[in-house]
Amino acid sequence: SAAAAVLWLSAAAGPAGVPAPALLWLAWLGWPLVSAASSAEPLVGFGAAGEAAAALLVLGLASNLDDRARRRWTLGLLAAGILLAAAAFVPPALGQARFTGLLPPYYNYTACLEAASVAAAAAVLAGGARGGERWLAAAAIAAGLIELGASGSRGGAAGALLGATVALRRSGRPRLAAALAAAAIAGALALPGGRAALMKSGGANTRPLIWSAAVEIAKEHPALGEGPGLFERGALRHDFPSDVAVARYGLRATHAHSEWLELAAETGWIGLALFLAAWASSAAAAFEQRRSEPALAAFAAMSLQAAFDNVLALPWLRLVYASALGLCLPPALRAKPGPAWRAACAAGLLLAVWGRWPKSVPPPADRWETEAREALRARPPDAAKAEAAFARAYSANPYRAALPLMLGELAAGRGDWEKALARAREAQSLEPEFLEARLLEAEALRALGDGPGTLRALARLEDARERLALRPVPLNDYDRIVSFLDEKRFASFR
Repeated sequence: SAAAAVLWLSAAAGPAGVPAPALLWLAWLGWPLVSAASSAEPLVGFGAAGEAAAALLVLGLASNLDDRARRRWTLGLLAAGILLAAAAFVPPALGQARFTGLLPPYYNYTACLEAASVAAAAAVLAGGARGGERWLAAAAIAAGLIELGASGSRGGAAGALLGATVALRRSGRPRLAAALAAAAIAGALALPGGRAALMKSGGANTRPLIWSAAVEIAKEHPALGEGPGLFERGALRHDFPSDVAVARYGLRATHAHSEWLELAAETGWIGLALFLAAWASSAAAAFEQRRSEPALAAFAAMSLQAAFDNVLALPWLRLVYASALGLCLPPALRAKPGPAWRAACAAGLLLAVWGRWPKSVPPPADRWETEAREALRARPPDAAKAEAAFARAYSANPYRAALPLMLGELAAGRGDWEKALARAREAQSLEPEFLEARLLEAEALRALGDGPGTLRALARLEDARERLALRPVPLNDYDRIVSFLDEKRFASFR
């Protein structure tokens, strides 16, 4: 946000610049604003649209840089690649993933920068660089490949490969480029698990299921989408089970793991179409130019990784990506700054200042659940308010088994055991190992006079309790909720 604010202020003081093709990019920028205005949480949407506006400004500014500035940009990218690769090997802080380095929260962000750095370095070497630049490029390639190999980033490795292939082909080495691509594809197919390893089709980050959820969100709102920055809100309605924890639905998809599908989910198919039209037009113009081969290679590398990862969710990388494309484009349209341009810069500045703040707002399902639990902690407890809030949270997050359980507990509290039984079984359909839901089921069956059913439910509860005792330590708070059992209540009932 600070960087974007500085850029908007400097743009307001200098000549106006609109990137080419201007109309397509401006049309795309307008659509997220319309989508945000029509969304359920406009504050979050306008903040996300402000980040897009800042990236578009950088694209226009970068297109006006001269050859000397382009060279400095390339050297800066190579130096950043070496620095961030070294930082990735520093032991991570508690709770942080390995190889995250200076770009938290995951290693894929550092991997994206390394892919861009390796691709740009390949272009520098292919262009016949000598002396210090040649050694810097070689060091950037070595550092980047070591980091990508150690972290196991498939997306980063694929991006680096594509960028290097583009650099070699444009330097007049098509056979070497083809050989490099063929060797990389053969190596990928030889990976243990083959396609499953490439697609991450197991565990918590099952790409095809996350992509399917993004498509379902886009289908619900085909024109305007869920709203910029609101992917997680929509993903809660289309969650899917993972196999890495006790709880089946203990992990959330906060991003679509594809920038293009996330655009479709957040701004609708129209927003995606407008973006792709502007992007394709600019990419075609960039490939026609010979303004900065290293920037073009870096742009190609980051584009590929963005197709199946959420790397541009980090604003810092988004600005790098925009500048890489801008360096390859013809100079932007320039004019003397006037009131309209200054007003646009002021609007961009405002969006940049609040752009990150709304991201701290939790999804409404979380807020309603918090509201319900606060109502239960009040003295005296407000059960009616809690039940209404739990019901709203459950409608927004239908895969969180704790919500039907709480609705069942409230029903039991007022003596509605039929409803309590239905809710307990509903919770178990989501989380079969949910111990408290199994206990509530047994209590409800006893209250309804079903003795044999009570004994069967109690036996299933004891079996689940023994199975969970053999499982690893719970992975997160939701794991602990699912595996928790009130031992005093259980002993009393037994």
